[in-house]
Amino acid sequence: MKNKWKRTRKKGITNSFLNLPEKKIIALYEKYNSTTEIAKKYNCYRGTILGLLKRNNIKIRPNSIPRRDLPKEKIIQLYEKCRSSEEIAKKYNCDAGSILRLLRRNNIEIRPRYSTKKGIEKMKKTFIKIGRGWTKKQIKFLKNNYKTKITKDLAKVIKKNVRTITAKANSLGLYKPEGFHSKKVSGKNNYMYGRKLSISSIKKIIKNHADVSGNKNPNWRGGISYDPYDLNWTPKFKRTIRKRDNQVCMLCGIHREKLNRAFDVHHINYDKKLSIPQNCISLCKLCHNKTNGNREHWTKFFQSLLSEKYGYQYSKEEEVIINLKNE
Repeated sequence: MKNKWKRTRKKGITNSFLNLPEKKIIALYEKYNSTTEIAKKYNCYRGTILGLLKRNNIKIRPNSIPRRDLPKEKIIQLYEKCRSSEEIAKKYNCDAGSILRLLRRNNIEIRPRYSTKKGIEKMKKTFIKIGRGWTKKQIKFLKNNYKTKITKDLAKVIKKNVRTITAKANSLGLYKPEGFHSKKVSGKNNYMYGRKLSISSIKKIIKNHADVSGNKNPNWRGGISYDPYDLNWTPKFKRTIRKRDNQVCMLCGIHREKLNRAFDVHHINYDKKLSIPQNCISLCKLCHNKTNGNREHWTKFFQSLLSEKYGYQYSKEEEVIINLKNE
């Protein structure tokens, strides 16, 4: 039976010490030639060179040791004449990293990549290969279609990542209109359209959320959301608040004409049973969702905003309305 796991060697490469001149290899290594360079010269593996040196009791240099045979002054002069480290390395038959280390040891500032003319040409080629940068056609296409099409569809046409497209659009001042994603996902476009969850799947959802539901949830406030509103909370009252605020969101400043739905009327102190103009403000849906957290901050903010605009008075200690006026 043939051994399947037998190591295969490349053609022409030797792995024995017999055909190699030991004295010449040692002399080259002492002149600060690397083991990889010697291995390429004699067409063998790097491990064979290291084994040969160890057998002759020669100390192996660490990888980070500096080369002493490199002329410092000439290399510095070439680098100051805007020669790249790769070009200098080819001239002195060494690695580009060793040139950069030599320059850093002599306190010489390293130029950024692609600072020379040749580097700029390389940069252009690499950007074309990788697909970086934006052409005029891509930017024009993005400006015309970003607000009406999904970013995934744009990514297929422009051949870029979704994140890069959104970042570029935001830098150009392009944003999706409010309710854009809900339109695209609602109705027949939703993957759950026409489906119904089975009883077993509903039971699994209830079990998974049992540890976080109700009293166990850190945001639980005693079931306030189920409390009824007072008698003043009517559609007519909401319309008066929206008219008072000139059909504008008091947080972001968006107008009603740009939205597909009416503004939400928010209770400033989160008390549903106090539906009066001094305690209510008109907000868009996105801004209204922001007010669910950090409630103390939002009560102070909206009270100060209404006091400046409409002259309402509030107490600073308890944040309760002092002077109530029937409007």
